[in-house]
Amino acid sequence: MKDWLRFFFGGFFTNKRLSEAPERSVWNTVLSLFLAFFLVWGGLSLGYAASFGRHYAAAEDFRTFLCASLGKDNPYGVSLRIDGGKLSAQYDGERNCINTFDSPDAGYRLVVDTRPKETTYDDFTVVCRDPDGQTVSYDAYKAMDDAQRERYECRMEYSGAALDVSRGIADYEAYLGAVCDVNAAQYDREIAEKYAALQRDRGDSEESRRNFENGVYELYFAAKYPDFVGKDAYGAAPTLRTYYMELENRAPDRKYVLLFDDIAMCAFGTDTGVFVDFAGYVSKLDDGAVTTREMTAEQTEENLDAMIRALFRSGSALASFVFLFSLMQMVPFYLLAVLLLTILVWIACRIGHASDCTGFFGAFKAVGATLTMSAVATALNAVILSFVMSRWTVFRVAMILFPIIVTVRLIVFVIACIRAAGERKNDATPDPPADM
Repeated sequence: MKDWLRFFFGGFFTNKRLSEAPERSVWNTVLSLFLAFFLVWGGLSLGYAASFGRHYAAAEDFRTFLCASLGKDNPYGVSLRIDGGKLSAQYDGERNCINTFDSPDAGYRLVVDTRPKETTYDDFTVVCRDPDGQTVSYDAYKAMDDAQRERYECRMEYSGAALDVSRGIADYEAYLGAVCDVNAAQYDREIAEKYAALQRDRGDSEESRRNFENGVYELYFAAKYPDFVGKDAYGAAPTLRTYYMELENRAPDRKYVLLFDDIAMCAFGTDTGVFVDFAGYVSKLDDGAVTTREMTAEQTEENLDAMIRALFRSGSALASFVFLFSLMQMVPFYLLAVLLLTILVWIACRIGHASDCTGFFGAFKAVGATLTMSAVATALNAVILSFVMSRWTVFRVAMILFPIIVTVRLIVFVIACIRAAGERKNDATPDPPADM
C-alpha cells in the first residue's frame, strides 16, 4: 500500500516513480480522472466562498450604495423585514416596489419587489410582426387564416408595470363567459370546467377574493393566449419576476441589487477591480427587522452587512453547483486532450526508443499518473487567485492551467525517458578494439 501511495502521489515529482505507470493498473488512471475533476471543483468552490469576505470588505462603493438606498432615511421610504423565511418591504407612502434599472445614473441598479412572484403579473403586450416589419394586434393575428399567420412572428413584450387584476376582472369574466358557452365557436371544455370550479370554491374573505380574481385572470390568459401558456418560468401568466430576471441578464455593467421575497441577487465591484456576483435564499436568514426608521445609521449598516453576508452563505451551494455544471461541460474536451497527449507521448517514446513508456496503454497510464497532482496544483491556484480575480476569470485560468501543468510535466518525463534510452544504448555499445 505504501509503495502504491508513493507512486500515485509521488509519481508527479520523480521520473523514477512516474516510469512505473506502464506496469501499473489502468484503474489508476481512471481514479486520477475522477480525483482531478473533484479536486479542481473543490478548489474553485472553496476559493469563491473563502474570498467573499475580503471582496465585500473592499467594496466601499457598494456598501455605501446599500446604506444610502436601504438604510436609515433612504429616499424610497422603504424598510425591510424577514418573517417566516420571506422578505417584506414596507413603504412610508403608496409605493409598492423600487426599480431603478432605467435610471441614467451609471451607479448601482436597485430592484426591491417582495410581492408574491407567482401572482404579481406583468402588464404585457403581444406584438405580431411580419418580415417587412409591419405589426398587427394579437386579436387581428388570431382572426387571420393559417396561410396569413405563417408570415407573422408573435412575441410577448414585458412592460415592467404590474397588472391590477381587480380593475379588469369584469372583462376577464366576460371573455370566459364566451369561452365557456357550449354553443360558442371558441368553447373550451377544460377552461369551462376550471372556471366552474373556481366559482364553486369562491369565498367571502379578502384572501378568497384575491385568489378568485387571480384564478380568473390565469384562465383568461390560458384561453386568449394559448400559444404562450407555460412560457413564464414563475407563474401561470406573465409575471414581473420574469421581467426582472431579463433586466438582470441584460445588465451591462453587472452592478445591481435585486431583492425579492424569496431570493436576492447582487453583483458588485471591489476597489481592486474584482467583480463579484451571487444569489442567496431568504429562507436561510433569521427572522426580524433588517432596517427601520427607529434604528440608528450604525445599526442599519450592521444589519445590511449581516444580511448580504448571510445571503452569500445561503447561496454558496448554488455557486458550487454552477461550477460543477460548468466543469461537466468541459469533460469531453479534457478527455480528448488526454487522448491527444497519450498519442503524442506514445509517438515520442517510440521515436526515442524509450522503454519506460512502452505501447499506447503505457503512455495512457503515464498521462494518468500526472493528473491528480496537476489538479492539486490547479486547485491551490484557484483558491489563491479567487482573492484577486472574479470567479469566472479564475475558472478560465484554471481550465487553461490544468492542461498546461500536465503537458509540461509530460514533456519533462518524455525527455528524461529518451535521454535514459540513449544512455543505455551507449552503455550497451562495445568499445572498438585497440589498435595493434
